[in-house]
Amino acid sequence: MIKKILKVNLIFKSRALKFVLRALGLCSACFLIEACYGSPQSEAPQKNITLKGNVQSNDSLKPIPGIKIKATELENNNIFFGVTDSNGNYAFSADYSGNGSFLMQYIDEDGIANGAFQNKDSNIIINDQNATENVVNLKLKRIP
Repeated sequence: MIKKILKVNLIFKSRALKFVLRALGLCSACFLIEACYGSPQSEAPQKNITLKGNVQSNDSLKPIPGIKIKATELENNNIFFGVTDSNGNYAFSADYSGNGSFLMQYIDEDGIANGAFQNKDSNIIINDQNATENVVNLKLKRIP
């Protein structure tokens, strides 16, 4: 009976030991991969750019105040916001990595306060990786 208990105990210990050794082997493999290839966060350095421009009415060419600009940096899905001033101008800072691709969304959130305008999406790519600003001027179509 004691031999049987010792045998079962040894089998349990050897299985537990195999499990622990396998887990340690997996952890070692993960560390080895990270040491060879680096962690994903360290691949591309962050850059900063000022996104600016002017938003006008398509028909009257008058500036549109109060238009919300949402810039989504497509590499990491970081989101930045700006709003047009009384002259239709906007400017805000955005960080990016990689090729500097942004989805720019122009949103008329105030409704009819300054006239109703259709929202518009635009994709931009920062071609000059040393650029400090990118200008996007846009005309929005009035909703009748």
